[in-house]
Amino acid sequence: MSPRAAALLGSDLANRYHFGSDSNGTDEFPAGARAARLVEAGRTALAELSQSQFVNTRPVSGMSAMHLVLYAMARRGPGMILYVEEASGGHYATGEIIKMVGGIPVPIRYDEYGVFDVRSALSSLDPRLVVGVYLDVQNTVVEPRYTEATKELRSRGVDAWVHVDCSHTLGLILGGAHSRPAVDGPLSFGGSTHKTFPGPHKGCIMTSDGGVNKDLGAAQPYILSSHHLAAEASLALSALEFQCYGVEYAARVLDCSRSLASALDVRGVAVESAPPGCVESHQVWVGPDASFANSWFEVADVLASAGIFLNVQRSLPRLGGPSLRLGTAEMALLGATAESMTIVADMISSVSRGDLGAVSMDSLKRLRGSFGAPLWDGVPVE
Repeated sequence: MSPRAAALLGSDLANRYHFGSDSNGTDEFPAGARAARLVEAGRTALAELSQSQFVNTRPVSGMSAMHLVLYAMARRGPGMILYVEEASGGHYATGEIIKMVGGIPVPIRYDEYGVFDVRSALSSLDPRLVVGVYLDVQNTVVEPRYTEATKELRSRGVDAWVHVDCSHTLGLILGGAHSRPAVDGPLSFGGSTHKTFPGPHKGCIMTSDGGVNKDLGAAQPYILSSHHLAAEASLALSALEFQCYGVEYAARVLDCSRSLASALDVRGVAVESAPPGCVESHQVWVGPDASFANSWFEVADVLASAGIFLNVQRSLPRLGGPSLRLGTAEMALLGATAESMTIVADMISSVSRGDLGAVSMDSLKRLRGSFGAPLWDGVPVE
């Protein structure tokens, strides 16, 4: 996020509350009233970016938003809630949380082409018993086909509320690089605001369905107390800034991912994608390779010592061992270019083969010199 948005996190707002005014226009917590005006402006910005009528920025994180949505779904009545299984890219906690709120979890498979296997999930179910569908993907290198999935759900008789948890791709959707989820019937989407959306650790939920918005409001007091006003104000400012640079940013994230994937492939570091060479998100994956002199954990340690952080994961779908999950969103926001991605690929390739000297002051200077200005630099200050 920008320095301006980050500064709000350490401000006095961290000690304040604001829950709105009563019917007489009186604030019970007047110390937060000025910040509340910023929060409302931020909600308006998110509504415009998402083309939604209602925006909820109360959740304190992506998982907080997940709890709220699933609890609100379960309150609609006993029944099944479909969700994406962890083994194919879904969040590890979703199924367990569905059980916690009283629902019956039914897993959906998600494949390497971005397709949700709705048909198999519904093959032996009565669609009338489905009270909710929660489409969440945290691990993917392609654009999830959310709209296709929701259309198929409707065609198979599922009229229930569908929520798209796009925590990892929210910034790509709001910036226009990924399609906005759309379907007839109850629908909401949102999630974390600190992954591809360049804001603070917070959560948001967007919808144009009045019934969904009402149910979220009714469930919210039992999931959330303090909504962390400083973080909510920071999110609001981030949303207002995103209106100025979001389209350029989202396109740059994908450009950086494709440049990084191509540069790694050229250097003999095999990038995972399906079909080969297809990279459609902020994530670039590299699977285990026993032929390298250093493991990915060792490579990550070397680059971390120079301030370049790689994410090593043991459980990426289909890869079967410790693998790299590289994210380009933060670098794109800071001004990275295709040249930057080539320099990073050089470092990863060289260190994996035992050349620890590849991460040097000279290479780091070249990397920093390849960056343009951070995208927030062009945002007017008012």
